[in-house]
Amino acid sequence: MAPLLDAIHPIIVEVPESGGGVSTESILVFAAGVFAAAAAVVAALLTTRGAARRLEETLEAERERFDKQVEAERERVNDQIAHERYLARRAEASTSVEAITRLVARTAAHFDELRRSFLQNKDSDPGQVVKALKGFGSQVDQIREETSVVALRFGVNSSVVESMVSVLSALLEASEVLKDAVNAEGDGWKEALQEAAKAVSSASADFVREAGKALEAY
Repeated sequence: MAPLLDAIHPIIVEVPESGGGVSTESILVFAAGVFAAAAAVVAALLTTRGAARRLEETLEAERERFDKQVEAERERVNDQIAHERYLARRAEASTSVEAITRLVARTAAHFDELRRSFLQNKDSDPGQVVKALKGFGSQVDQIREETSVVALRFGVNSSVVESMVSVLSALLEASEVLKDAVNAEGDGWKEALQEAAKAVSSASADFVREAGKALEAY
C-alpha cells in the first residue's frame, strides 16, 4: 500500500523565474502578443494609407476628367456662340449691302432719267429741272452716308468700299454735270452728260460685283 501512495505523490516541476518572479515563457508570450498587435496596427495603417492614396489618385483622375469635360463644353458653347454671332453679322451685312445696292441702282437710274430729260427738252421747265436735281442730290448724300456704314463692316481699305467710293465720285461728278447743263450753251454739255452716264454705269456695275465678292468672303 505504501509504494502505491508514493507513486501518486504529486510531481512538482520547477520553472525558471525571472528576476521579478515572472516566468520567461510569460514574458515571451506577452512580447509576442505585443509584437503581433503592433504588426497588425502597422499593417492596418499601411493598408489605410494605401487605400487613401488610391482614393486620392482616383479622385484626382476624376477631377481631371471632369475639368476636361467642362473645358470641352465651354469651348463648344463658345464656338456655337461665335458661329451664331457670325451668322447674325453676316445676315446684317447682307441686308445692308442689298439695301445699298438697290439705292445705287435707283440713283443711277434716276441720273439716266435726268440725262434723257435734259437731252430731250433742257429748256422746257427750269423749275422742274432744279427740283429733279435736288432729289438726285439727296440720293447721292444718302449713298455717301451708307459708304461709312459699309466701311465699318468691311474695312476702309476693302475693295467693296473702294468700289462704292468710285460710285459716289461718279455720281457727284454727274451731279455737277447736270448743274452745269442747266445754263450751258451749245452742245458740249450733251457729250459731258454721255461721259458722266458711262462713268456712273461702269462704277455701279463694279460695285455690284465687289459687293457679291465681299458677301461671299465675309
